[in-house]
Amino acid sequence: MTQGSSSVVSVTAQMAYQSIIRATVTLLAIFPLLLLYLLCQRFFIQSVERTGIVG
Repeated sequence: MTQGSSSVVSVTAQMAYQSIIRATVTLLAIFPLLLLYLLCQRFFIQSVERTGIVG
């Protein structure tokens, strides 16, 4: 194996690692919002039903 191909593998591995980190951070940022929505969904639906337009 030559020095050039080793460098390419290192860059590829580093890019893959950064992609995994980015996906993990995105999931951690979205997870609390999804959890909040799932816990409060019932109250959101009830408030929409109460404020509906009649007739």
